[in-house]
Amino acid sequence: MKPRTIVIGFIAAMALGLGATYVLNPFGVPSRDPRARIAGHTPYRIPSAAMAPTLQPASVHFVDMTSAAREELRPTEIVVYDSPAMPGRAAVSRVAARARDSIEIREGVLLVNDEPVSEPYVDAANARLDRSRTLARLRVPEGHVFVMGDNRDNSLDGRYWGFVPDTHLRGKAFFIWFNWEDVSSFAFKRVFRGIQ
Repeated sequence: MKPRTIVIGFIAAMALGLGATYVLNPFGVPSRDPRARIAGHTPYRIPSAAMAPTLQPASVHFVDMTSAAREELRPTEIVVYDSPAMPGRAAVSRVAARARDSIEIREGVLLVNDEPVSEPYVDAANARLDRSRTLARLRVPEGHVFVMGDNRDNSLDGRYWGFVPDTHLRGKAFFIWFNWEDVSSFAFKRVFRGIQ
């Protein structure tokens, strides 16, 4: 066989394999994005400062969009979801409570099932307003999660529009791929790191 024929055959086999993977959707991804359907992961650009300082505006992180990632969410994990406040747009926040949990903020302390939750990712300087220090007790309904941004005073989240249905969850953020602040300063403190 000629080398050219081998290369063409290899490219055709790869295209057929990727196409079949896209159609079969082995990761159960609820998206038409080929990156997510073929690899189970996709990049996501942070649109605002709602998750600062954990995730900076314009940074890019990878989202695990597999069905397992959406089904096994734990409190404090960061998720990307279809925003109830802005239909058609994705948002990113931290899971504060899951289905059947009670949630409340009393004097600036987050209580889940009446137990205080340690939140080292929330900067007290960004949680001074009443809406960040007080939340009446709520019970998360079945099939939903309650989310909040780390930058409490500047986050449009579950405190305003309520619960996120599980069907709106796109995936779990797990890896910072690009951070403009790191690149521009040559510090590289945040890029290629897992998300806490």
